[in-house]
Amino acid sequence: MKIGITGHQERQGLDWYWADDAVRRIVRGAGQGMEGMSCLAVGADQHFAQVVLDEGCPHTAVIPFAGYELEFEDGDSRDAYFQLLSRSTVVDLDLQQHREAAFMEASMYVVGQCDQMIALWDEKPAQGSGGTADVVQYILSVGVPLTLVNPISKTVERGA
Repeated sequence: MKIGITGHQERQGLDWYWADDAVRRIVRGAGQGMEGMSCLAVGADQHFAQVVLDEGCPHTAVIPFAGYELEFEDGDSRDAYFQLLSRSTVVDLDLQQHREAAFMEASMYVVGQCDQMIALWDEKPAQGSGGTADVVQYILSVGVPLTLVNPISKTVERGA
């Protein structure tokens, strides 16, 4: 089973320890043969990839465009990106669209490759084109099973 993630980079009140534990339970519940897929963005993607790899499962990193590493502003997030990238199988999409359109297309690629998706999402509107809410809308429109992990209300809803 291949599981992908979409989610927040940061939100006030977001409890990463709780979110990581919720994601870990989903990953463990998927059983043997579980594989993870993400774009390794700061926040939910990197946390998910770390959990997947810590659980001994393979992870595929989907890279939207050349120079993607420049999207990581601080040393810690960039270091985490390279560390997780080195432990992942890499798919380079080399998209040529505008940045936000490339992020959305990369997310759509992940959804199309996965048997199940996790949305680490507070259920609020996207803060920009291609944000978590937009990706969730796309997941629902194509019928990929979705587990909503709300890191603010600390709830998990399967089959959202």
